[in-house]
Amino acid sequence: GNATLDVKLGNFSVVALYGNKIPIIETIIRIEPNAASALGGDDVFVHGFGFICPATNNNGVANNSVASNQGGAKNYSLTFHVPNVSATGDCACVNATLLLCTTPPWPYEAGLGQVSAGPGVSGLLAFEWIPLIDGLAIPSQVGAGTETPIDVRGRGFLASATYYFTFRVNESLSALSGEEGVYWSNISNFSLTVEGSAINTTLLRCVTPVWPFKYTEVLMSVRQGNTFVFSTVDLKLVFFQEAFSVSPSSGPMQGSEVLIKGGGFSFFTSYKCAVVRGRDPPAGISSNGTSTAASDFSYNVSSSEIIYSTEIQAINSSDIICVLPGRLTGNPQVKIRVLDVKLNVFLPMEIDYEYLPGMLNFSTSVGFASGGLEIIVEGRGFRFGSTYQLVFHSLDDWADEAYSAPGQVLNSTSFAVTTPIWPFIAGDVIVGLAINGTEEAYGGTLPFNYVEVATTLKPSSGLALGGVILVIGWGFDTTDKSYRCLIESLTDTSHTLMTALARPRYLSSSQVECHVPRWPHPASRTNVSLLHDGNIVAFGQDLGIFEFLPAWISSNMSASITFDGGTPIRIVGGGFDPNHANGYTCQFSWDSPGSSCNPGESGCLQGTSSDETVAEDVRGPVQAVSWSELICWTPVWLYRDEIVKLRVYVGDELMDKAYQTEPPSTFVGFPGAFNLPSLNTTSNGYIYGMSTVTLQGQNFAAVDMSPKARIGDTGCQATEWLSSTDVRCYLPRGAVLTVGTAVTIVPYRTTNTSDTFTYDGPAILEATAVNATVDSNFTGFLTANVQQLGSVPIFANGRYFQPTLYLRIGGSAEESSKWLSTSSALCRVPTGAGSSKLMVITVVDAVGSKEMILSYDVPSVSASSFPGNVPSSGRVSTTVVGVNFGTYRSTERVTLGFSATSATSWVSDTSVVAKTVPSVSGTRRIAVTSGGVGTATEALSIDRYAWSVQQEERNTLGGTHSNLFVRGLGLGRWSDTTGVRLAPTAVEVTTWISQTSIVCKLADGTAGTIRMAITAGQVVGSLTELYSFNAPNVVSAHAQVDEGLRLDAFSVSGVGVTISRTCTSFSGGEMFSCH
Repeated sequence: GNATLDVKLGNFSVVALYGNKIPIIETIIRIEPNAASALGGDDVFVHGFGFICPATNNNGVANNSVASNQGGAKNYSLTFHVPNVSATGDCACVNATLLLCTTPPWPYEAGLGQVSAGPGVSGLLAFEWIPLIDGLAIPSQVGAGTETPIDVRGRGFLASATYYFTFRVNESLSALSGEEGVYWSNISNFSLTVEGSAINTTLLRCVTPVWPFKYTEVLMSVRQGNTFVFSTVDLKLVFFQEAFSVSPSSGPMQGSEVLIKGGGFSFFTSYKCAVVRGRDPPAGISSNGTSTAASDFSYNVSSSEIIYSTEIQAINSSDIICVLPGRLTGNPQVKIRVLDVKLNVFLPMEIDYEYLPGMLNFSTSVGFASGGLEIIVEGRGFRFGSTYQLVFHSLDDWADEAYSAPGQVLNSTSFAVTTPIWPFIAGDVIVGLAINGTEEAYGGTLPFNYVEVATTLKPSSGLALGGVILVIGWGFDTTDKSYRCLIESLTDTSHTLMTALARPRYLSSSQVECHVPRWPHPASRTNVSLLHDGNIVAFGQDLGIFEFLPAWISSNMSASITFDGGTPIRIVGGGFDPNHANGYTCQFSWDSPGSSCNPGESGCLQGTSSDETVAEDVRGPVQAVSWSELICWTPVWLYRDEIVKLRVYVGDELMDKAYQTEPPSTFVGFPGAFNLPSLNTTSNGYIYGMSTVTLQGQNFAAVDMSPKARIGDTGCQATEWLSSTDVRCYLPRGAVLTVGTAVTIVPYRTTNTSDTFTYDGPAILEATAVNATVDSNFTGFLTANVQQLGSVPIFANGRYFQPTLYLRIGGSAEESSKWLSTSSALCRVPTGAGSSKLMVITVVDAVGSKEMILSYDVPSVSASSFPGNVPSSGRVSTTVVGVNFGTYRSTERVTLGFSATSATSWVSDTSVVAKTVPSVSGTRRIAVTSGGVGTATEALSIDRYAWSVQQEERNTLGGTHSNLFVRGLGLGRWSDTTGVRLAPTAVEVTTWISQTSIVCKLADGTAGTIRMAITAGQVVGSLTELYSFNAPNVVSAHAQVDEGLRLDAFSVSGVGVTISRTCTSFSGGEMFSCH
């Protein structure tokens, strides 16, 4: 209130010019405490004077302050000031000297300020705002392995201050039992401090450190500088275990080992990695993952597919190594979660993981080092549009010994690859996967085994004397000297040869040289196999054929050889076959400039392994004694004295001469007459040629020297040498005659022979009449006789018939002829008469004939004629009746007995008129001759006379053919009417002299006396024992044989018929020749 101010100087009051009344106002002099939490709400005591309080305080207690007695209590407040900002809190008047105030929340930075009271209270006091924490904002738990921002609530935080956050293990964990208690006891004093900052005056923020221990609850404290910031509560933070990353974040489909990074992992539990793949998103949600729902892993995790790994232990609190299971199906993009097996809960994080394209296995893991094997690579995640390659790595040199092969994608789970050639030592290799040109580890690796292989050999042939076979293949071990070649004959499996041990060529895994020794068997085609350590290298049986060729090295041929031939020469070499089908020959030829020839020409031979060509000269026979030795017999040398060289042939192929040139030799001496070819048989052939004939002789050369043969004046169409004694001639056209032959052995030896060859023309062997009424097949055969009217078809059978031919019957040409084959023809017979007609065939200009091959029917006389009896004086006409008397007027003859009629007149083919001649009496036979003879006995009678025979005895030799005079009576009145017989044999010749005498020439007879009979007309007179013959005496017999001559008079078959006859002599001293 108001007060009086009295100022004294000593005891005297100082006069107040303006009065001494002054107001007394409230004042504050001290505040307790002089600092408070910025959170506000703290009680502070303000000391001062003059506070006007209500009559009673808040508790109803009477105030004894001065103000209380004055009435009119005041409401006080306390205002806190810092520059530009302030905050006011309420106060309660306790008494005139004390105010009880409550601090307001201080929304500003803590620090020093001032405080004043009001209203109307004087005084300004210092005051400090202190920052204070009242708890954690968010979060209250964090991942132990993640640096997570956390916020602390409070007041008065200074933006300029540095705050330190300390995390300390809760000491209460040491009280746990067992290993965990021990674990926490060992780290109970452990703490981690991180810096933080004030976000504003009410919020602090720091980033939690990675907690290097098992997940747990920790205590947290905050310092501002070196001063702890008080907290109204205990700051507790939970570090929970978490897995937040996987390394690598992608891997092969077959699964791989990954590192799970996290925090808070415990050693007191086990874990499992879980591969989680959600099901496909429901309808309406994009499958490309852009939809929120589709990308939210928790969307379908409850129904997802989960594959667990095996249980694992944490390496430390932040690392777990997990072997992911393979993902063989489905989307390669998955989530990985970690399961705490002890708690049976998933750690609260999901990690993205992608299964990359990878290999799982090969359809086959073994292949030949020659490559070319198609294998199917099975795996997952293969995509069309990407390129895939298999990279084959050597285990010894991963980088340098590597070959790749492109693949072709078949589908998402497989692609095809053809293995490349492996030009290194065969064995196990590692195969990696390259994607788009880069080999990726996630593609995985698979083992593959390359097997060494032998594919071909060079050369395909060689001399049996030995050499080198180069086996080509892949994968041979260049460090191993245990390769051999096994050689087996294809014709005789017992013929084998094993080469010495060898190793591949230097720095070459694709070539092995087999050094082949001398082949100790006959030359043959063989199969070559490559062996390694005694085992056949793959494909060894299919390397191909190696042919051993015979070859010779040397011979013991001397410097001079005789012309005679037959000298044995020993030839040494290899591959000779004693059973060789084509045989061996040795050739002797001179190598003059004129002896060369062009390959392919006749008589020109070429060697098997050189460009040398030589003219074929003279060869001798060779015998293979063994596989290494030949014996050659020199041939007869038909040429001049020349220096010659020896060559050996297998069939027509020149055998190789190995190592050295054989020295030449000379055939010496002059060939004698024995060297001339000669013909020693008579031959014949078809006149038109077109056939062969073998000319036999000797010295036609020991080998084929291209002989030339000539028949007559014409050379053979071709001449073929068969042996030293036989030459075959392809006949030229010739004439039907006997000719000479000549054989020339070029160029110096020729032989000629005369009359050694005959040509055969066409020949008729038989003719058969054909019934004119049968069909055209002519199957009905009749006799060889035909009627005189002709026009009858007959078959002519023989040889050498040609389509152009002509037939003639007797002197008349056939009406028509037709060629049927080389041995038969058909002709129509002309009109004619007579028997045993000659048939002649003409083919081109050659003629052949056959006698007695056809007969016309002979005339047949009937028994009656008119008149039937005539006088012996003759000159009486009589008509003779019959058939086949001819078809026209010709020279028919009629005989009465043995006498021809004086005149004959042809009437028709059935009647002839004849005039009789004088004759003796008796019955006469009528004979009509028209071609043939037809008779009728006792057809005419003549008046008869009687006569007698007078006897004249005589003795004669049986073979003298002497004349005999016979006298008698009635022996006829003219010649040819008398016949004489001695016993049953007629005399050879009878000559009529008169009616009383005849002379006859006796026929051969035998010993004894015989009867003589004389016939005159039809009257016979005879005398018994009129004549006698001496007994015969056989002297010798001779048989003559004709081979190859035409003797038509004796043989109907023409050739080769034997004619024999016994010849006798009655005198015993003379040899009769028989023809």
